[in-house]
Amino acid sequence: MAAAAACASASSLGLIDSALVELRNQCNKCFREDLDRPSEPNFEWLSFSDNIEALSRDWLLLKTFWESIYVWSDAGKVFLKEKSEQNREPQSLALKIDAAAKEVAADLISIRVYGEHEEEYSVSEMNNLLADCMRKSEQLMAEVGEAVDHLTVSSIQVQVKLHSLADHRTFWTTFLSLVRRNLRLSLLWYDRSIDPPIPTNSLDKQILALDNEISSFKKYITAIQKEFGSNFPVAAASDHVIDDFLKHVASVFVRIAIESCSCWSNSNKKSTDRIEVVKSKLTNKQLVDLHYEIDPTNPKFMEFHLKFLKAIKKMKIKVVDFLFCQRQVDFVGYFCSYLLTQRTHIALERELKSLVSIFISQQLEDDDSGLFQEISLLLVEAACLWEPVRKLGETRWPPCSELLTKVCLLKAELFLKGQLYNSNSFSVIFNRYHYGGFHNILENLRRFSKDIPQEKMEYGKQRLELIEKVAKEVAFLCEQFEAKKITESMAKNSLLQLLLKMVVFKSKSFFMELLNSNAISIAYEKDQIVSLLEQLKFLDLLLPNKQSKDREDVDMIFPQIEALARWMMCFSCSCTIKRQSIISVSELQDKVKHIKPKLKEIGPQFPLSNFPKTCIQGFIDFLCRKLGELLKYDPKSIAPVKHHVVEIRLNLKSLSSFLVKVSVLNIEHQELKDLGNHLINLAYKIEYVVDSIQVDAHWQHFFWFGYLIEELRLVDRQASQIHEIISDAKVQNVTLVSCDMKSQGRTPVIHEMVVNLWDEEEVIIDRLTRGSSHRDIVSIVGMPGLGKTTMARKVYNNKKIVYHFHHHAWCTVSQVYDKKELLLEILSDIHGPTSEIHQMSQEDLELKLHQCLLKNRYLIVMDDVWDVGAWNDLDKSFPDDVNGSRILITSRIRDVTMEIKPNADPHSLRPFSDDESWKLLEEKVFQGEGSPEEFLLVGQKIAQQCKGPTSCSCCNIWSPP
Repeated sequence: MAAAAACASASSLGLIDSALVELRNQCNKCFREDLDRPSEPNFEWLSFSDNIEALSRDWLLLKTFWESIYVWSDAGKVFLKEKSEQNREPQSLALKIDAAAKEVAADLISIRVYGEHEEEYSVSEMNNLLADCMRKSEQLMAEVGEAVDHLTVSSIQVQVKLHSLADHRTFWTTFLSLVRRNLRLSLLWYDRSIDPPIPTNSLDKQILALDNEISSFKKYITAIQKEFGSNFPVAAASDHVIDDFLKHVASVFVRIAIESCSCWSNSNKKSTDRIEVVKSKLTNKQLVDLHYEIDPTNPKFMEFHLKFLKAIKKMKIKVVDFLFCQRQVDFVGYFCSYLLTQRTHIALERELKSLVSIFISQQLEDDDSGLFQEISLLLVEAACLWEPVRKLGETRWPPCSELLTKVCLLKAELFLKGQLYNSNSFSVIFNRYHYGGFHNILENLRRFSKDIPQEKMEYGKQRLELIEKVAKEVAFLCEQFEAKKITESMAKNSLLQLLLKMVVFKSKSFFMELLNSNAISIAYEKDQIVSLLEQLKFLDLLLPNKQSKDREDVDMIFPQIEALARWMMCFSCSCTIKRQSIISVSELQDKVKHIKPKLKEIGPQFPLSNFPKTCIQGFIDFLCRKLGELLKYDPKSIAPVKHHVVEIRLNLKSLSSFLVKVSVLNIEHQELKDLGNHLINLAYKIEYVVDSIQVDAHWQHFFWFGYLIEELRLVDRQASQIHEIISDAKVQNVTLVSCDMKSQGRTPVIHEMVVNLWDEEEVIIDRLTRGSSHRDIVSIVGMPGLGKTTMARKVYNNKKIVYHFHHHAWCTVSQVYDKKELLLEILSDIHGPTSEIHQMSQEDLELKLHQCLLKNRYLIVMDDVWDVGAWNDLDKSFPDDVNGSRILITSRIRDVTMEIKPNADPHSLRPFSDDESWKLLEEKVFQGEGSPEEFLLVGQKIAQQCKGPTSCSCCNIWSPP
């Protein structure tokens, strides 16, 4: 029924065309005869001619619409359904057009006959008859317009369903030519006098780019059809991938046709501004999205296309040439020509053709391993590089040297994979290496690397060095195998390791390029990219591991590592070419988590399990100093993990601050104890690995470092979560720090002083909480050992101070200080230890601190300041919001405090009286039990020399026998 209707419509539309041609010829003839008469010519013929042209355009639209959708099997049904809801006389769309075409064609023939046979014919009467035809056509067009609107919406909501089109020659020739004509006629609404149309705005360029895309694909697919001949439909019928690909592309073309028809129908509606109607329809995002579905720069479409090529290769179809010889169809060549828009770049086309041919010839199950996606993305990169030529008509070739080096690397990898999965013996590999593939790949890479842009030259040099090294190792491997010095299993494992080395190297270099470029999307934070790069470096540590190479299951483990590295490379490539990524950061992180346990299993085990238990705080402080000295010395042995050492030191200092703060609040919690035990064990492991690297570095030390840094980050996150829980805890009792902690420690923790210095304390508290509302500086000065830091700590933890200020922070400056570390100390006290601030630059830390303190009343203690430089470094980070914020400075040098705040009155601590000194010394040494009489006299003499709490505290080394 539908087929009969389609045939009837085609014949009826042909009648319309012929009738209009004959009527136009008659009009022209009569008008010329009228001009030859002596009387004044009848200019109604001009009006009649215009009406013929208008009617021709209307029926061109109707014909275009019918031809554009007749391949869509559901078109008539949609219109039938719409009509059946309105009345009880349903009629298919094809039959509707057919009936109207027959009626109008008959009317046109009648007009022509009337003009030919009536002696006294009237031009006005002919115009009236023609106007009646136009009214009938407009009525039909109104109904078709409703169908077009419905079809447009339907084509977006669902995929267009088509029958198999592999053997439908007219679809890929006549129909695609029709779609191109529709698009160009859309342009001609603006200026019909220009032929060919010239793009004058972004809309025109968009339409012409789509027109060029259809033209390129038409040449490509018809060339393949022509070469295969009758074999092509057979291939499509036997492989659903071929058929699905053709249906997908055809459905997009049909939907484009519907969109263009929708434009035509809208432009024929009564509108005050026809051009604006057309523009509003064609600038619709739907047309752009349709173009992207068949654009070779679309990664998803390129994947589909690559599967299409693989499916054709599987068919192993051969054709007979004019010499009656069988040959393979060069469909990969046609594909490369299509990709490069028939603009032959000999080297690039040859290399791409070689790459794709090798890949689809090796029947590897790589759809899930990342190799398939990597090759697909490289083809997308080639399409993106060639996009100005394809879409904008550029005549100059883009620079291709870097892309060609990437092609060579992939070909080298495919060569190695081919040997791994080749059923022949390894002697074949040796011969192929010397006389075939790998040698040619290396030579091409050397040639292409010479023309790489200067900014990419270093990466190009590294790639070339890698391939040259791999080539030598492959040659050596073959020689060892032929000499029977290694088994086939050992040779294959070594070959697999070489392949993995290449893949991981490529991924790392691409990630480094990504970090050094501006290609990172706002969807991905830079620290996420850095984290992924760290995982790649971690994978690289496994490569020299003989233990992993000799495992029996290496052929299962290494491919998993290869797949992960390739997926990471696909992610970086997607970011670089700025196309939608085929994998997200979270998905990559999940893949890393999945493979990490297996990597730990094949890696070396940590030799130590039980560590001595000691004071957490004391050992962490010791380790921080040790790491600081190591960074200053900066030996070459720690170069691969130097950035880790910096991060570990910052995390340990932050965690040390956190643990001491917890001790101030005197909180008993099992999670805190567990965290402390975990931290001390981790600190000992870190010390062991660092010492081992300094003495005699081996790969396993760097391997362990990767796991240790992850453990430390986990502890840091746990500490941050606990900090949030205890941050609102009230300060109840202030306890002394045990003697094994440094008295110069940076954290605001003190021993409860047995000597009551409330008078000194109240003076300082009063200066901090009263006076000017502007930011002010209060200084405590005095000789060493007098108790400046002790007093500052006592004030810092006083309830009046705790409740008066919104933010409190403490930093220890000392003679040698680092500005960034001071900023980190202050921010850690305000926010708790977080990995976020440790990754910040010094400038970002300054800005962060300023933002945190802004609009808040804060107290910052700068302990042990030796010169004004430390204050100058931090001054700008402390805002003055006229809310009573204060900076408390302790220094042994009065002139320094006066330079920081001229005309100030620094608070000078008074020395202890003899009685106060003896009371403190007695309490410290004899723990409140009183001094034996035999020690009373000597003890009081010692106390007279102390004059301060720090000096007295130092006397705890003396104890009664």
